[in-house]
Amino acid sequence: ILIGSLILSISLNLGVINFIMLFIIPTIFNCIISFSGILLNILYPNFNFDDETKVVKQSLSSLLTILIGLVLSASLVGIYFLFKSLNLLYIELICLAFYILVLIIIVSILFTLGIKKYRKL
Repeated sequence: ILIGSLILSISLNLGVINFIMLFIIPTIFNCIISFSGILLNILYPNFNFDDETKVVKQSLSSLLTILIGLVLSASLVGIYFLFKSLNLLYIELICLAFYILVLIIIVSILFTLGIKKYRKL
């Protein structure tokens, strides 16, 4: 993420604030996907399998994690079209606030419901 953000910032002549946003937003997005994957694996465990790759590649939790990633990526486009009259920095701040809110919700669910479900496994 750091290298990609740096290359994109240099090639597009972005400022320092845009570089920071270009680094922070994908990092938070990756955290959201990681925590949601952990949560979904706890909520929908699959212990009956013939092959280990089926658990990792073909489980319900993997599919739902991919769908969450698609919805969150599409939400960036939606936020842009809703607020395209604003400055790009304000749109980036709105996206950042949205992703932080989603991350807080997922982490709080993980540390409450996820811990209870994990202890029952």
